[in-house]
Amino acid sequence: MALDEHKVAEGLKDLRTIYPTDEFSQDYMLRVQVPTLYNPKNVAGIPEGDQVDSTGLDALLMVIRRIISQLPMEYRDTKDEAMGWREQANPLRRLAMADLVSTDKDILQAAKYHALKAFYPGGSLEGKDLSFQALAEHKLMQETFWQLDPFLLFNPYTTFKLNGVWEVGTLKINDSLSEDSLITFKTGSLGEQIAKKFGTFMTDDGIVFTKQANLPTILRVQYDVSAADPKKFQDLRKIVVDMRRLERRPDGIWKFTEPGAALKTYRLIAEVCLSSSADASDTIRMYDAEGEVIPIPTTFPNHQREPLGKENARYMLYYCYGLKDIPGEESYSEILPPFDEEKADLLQNILDRTTTKSH
Repeated sequence: MALDEHKVAEGLKDLRTIYPTDEFSQDYMLRVQVPTLYNPKNVAGIPEGDQVDSTGLDALLMVIRRIISQLPMEYRDTKDEAMGWREQANPLRRLAMADLVSTDKDILQAAKYHALKAFYPGGSLEGKDLSFQALAEHKLMQETFWQLDPFLLFNPYTTFKLNGVWEVGTLKINDSLSEDSLITFKTGSLGEQIAKKFGTFMTDDGIVFTKQANLPTILRVQYDVSAADPKKFQDLRKIVVDMRRLERRPDGIWKFTEPGAALKTYRLIAEVCLSSSADASDTIRMYDAEGEVIPIPTTFPNHQREPLGKENARYMLYYCYGLKDIPGEESYSEILPPFDEEKADLLQNILDRTTTKSH
């Protein structure tokens, strides 16, 4: 039974069913529930060639849940046909909405196996890249997650000058706006570097065109630490981006917003330190919308405990549109004191007992 994909999907206790109209409870559980690490050798019926550990699956599951908790309910609507297709094509999307406490642990493990197989269908998982970055930026994630409007950095509509005449068209970069929404960063000001992506540009064949901001809810960043200029938590916990876009002036001419007129604040909600070894796991740390660390219980060993910005490291950073200023935010720390980890363990135990009694 454990490997029957249909029965596994039916066995997932869905937060949307448990809390059908309660957005607050859904969001809370998406943030605080932590998965048990994937262990394919404990799942009956998995072929030997598929009994491969993933260094990043559980971290990706947590990132997806953290991001969904920042989105309106419409982006998890089970009645939406497009949403249903995405969750069927990418079982990890469906798993992300599961109650990780009340769902049977064997069902959760089997669901993770089916989620991995969707990334690499038609063959064994042996030898496949199952790291966080490979899964997070896989074509399947582009098609079923990152192509959603809240994640697109660029507005798909553009103006371009052809034969001296301005036209309106649809922007396509590298055939995928979602792929181009991944921001790569190493040094300097992250906010300023993002802002430079908007404006007027010219193609190799001389066509002038514009790229304007889409005002995304979520930004995703690949950060490679520079030895000469390492950016730390205080540098990256909050960024301000000039999300320049075209607006129609009183004279009828479309022009970009003035510099500094479209400043938007984004706050770090998740960071994943990518492993440099196939034998080590990618580690994660998460933050609430105001920027404080979300305690992760010690039962989840892949918790990022080192400061952000360690030498030669690569991170995936996820930002959410947020408040401009929060009193006392300068004192926020990325490192939890031991007492807070103990509180996280206590909260996990309370959730386990409460959910077991309720369901």
